[in-house]
Amino acid sequence: MPSIWHDSATRMVTDHPWLGAMIMRSFPRGKDLPDMPATVGSPVFNDRKSADFYADAVIVVGGAPQDPAYSIIVEPQQAPDPGKLEDWPRYATALWVDTGKPVFVLVFCKDQKVADWYGDRQPIGTNLGNLALPLYVVGPAQIPAITDPGQVAEDMAMGVLSFTAHGSVSPKVVEAFKSGLTQQPPESQRKYYELAHGMSSPTLRHILEDWMASDILISSPFGKETFAKGEAKGKAEGKVEGKVEGEAEAILIFLEHRGLTATQAERERISGCADIEMLRTWVTRAATVTSVGDLFA
Repeated sequence: MPSIWHDSATRMVTDHPWLGAMIMRSFPRGKDLPDMPATVGSPVFNDRKSADFYADAVIVVGGAPQDPAYSIIVEPQQAPDPGKLEDWPRYATALWVDTGKPVFVLVFCKDQKVADWYGDRQPIGTNLGNLALPLYVVGPAQIPAITDPGQVAEDMAMGVLSFTAHGSVSPKVVEAFKSGLTQQPPESQRKYYELAHGMSSPTLRHILEDWMASDILISSPFGKETFAKGEAKGKAEGKVEGKVEGEAEAILIFLEHRGLTATQAERERISGCADIEMLRTWVTRAATVTSVGDLFA
């Protein structure tokens, strides 16, 4: 079953089809490819035996899906998979037969060792004479480390790739992504936060979750919508009961988002507390505690 990282990486390129085309042109072998508009194509291929092949994503560059200048098959990979070395020539051949135009296979890898594994095994040989399929492999080493907040804000898709590839070792990359994220409108904040969270290591996920609990993002429209729905509802009603209910709901949402599951007794203690100041103290603690029990210490 595809992982969260795999689905997030696939969504990244389908939401931003120009990204795959831009990365392709960054390779020496792709420098002569035309810089043209890119759209998403069908990831389903069919051979003459009527067997369907399913790629993760297909980017169509410079024309209609059936008549592009060229196409890119994008395959996010988390681990070495010898079976893919057999599948990808079939994918590329089926798409080439369908369009009659050049087809390239772009492999996104979460880990550099995985990228090196695929890089060492290309071009992929076939049993069709001398036909071999070159791969365009991208790992953390091929992704730029962006430390300019303005650059991240202008290109959040590359900002996500930079953050997830280099954030674990570069505080400047982390701060640049944080700054760029806070400059986005609420819906974009939600989108790129979710993409980054889905593609991040556990360490970077923890950093993202701490941001969400910080004054910077919790005070944004996105943060308020995500973590303070109950409190906002209470204030709108102008009732103390609503405020209490809102604080309790905010605490439970914080804990759930950070991966901390409250027992039934703990949920009842939080929901049953009528002391608004105590609840606000627990809201603050919820951002940093390592267990739900620590909330009440």
